[in-house]
Amino acid sequence: MKKRTLTMSAHSVVSSPTNARPRTGEHCPVNGWWAPLNRRSPAHFLTEGSIMPADGGTAVVWTLVERPHPSPTPNDGYPALRLPADSY
Repeated sequence: MKKRTLTMSAHSVVSSPTNARPRTGEHCPVNGWWAPLNRRSPAHFLTEGSIMPADGGTAVVWTLVERPHPSPTPNDGYPALRLPADSY
């Protein structure tokens, strides 16, 4: 699996839907870039439902630093496609 890292000089905390601060061994509440709280470790991209990992072999509390951008819906910025009912 390809290792992903967030390239930011300093982590800024993003509020999660529940403002959760999951600990190592708990389930990830939301997709995004997570970093250990009060540590100078790189952020990791974790998906909702995955188990929060340890950092350097130590159990830590994680904080959300960046949520992924939502993917555009099919009609974002595009005119509606109008096809006659019998065109297919």
